[in-house]
Amino acid sequence: MKKETESWPVKYIVPVVATIIATRLLFYFTGFDYSLFRDPFNMWFFIIDIAVFASIFWICLTLWNKLLQKYRRTAQAGQSADNHD
Repeated sequence: MKKETESWPVKYIVPVVATIIATRLLFYFTGFDYSLFRDPFNMWFFIIDIAVFASIFWICLTLWNKLLQKYRRTAQAGQSADNHD
């Protein structure tokens, strides 16, 4: 079985990609359009942008970790059942 530290790309890359997609969709549907590098700096828009990204990332990371834990438990149960046969 792999160590927890060996699977860090799986643990973080999927939630980051999901967060980017969800954030862009949310901003598209709400009409929020702010780019730090394209638009003049606006503190409130920057805070909104970062807060929304962080919130969605936390949700995606939590859901992804729960899904991975469920998958690992199912895989371990399957392995232990195979070992007992």
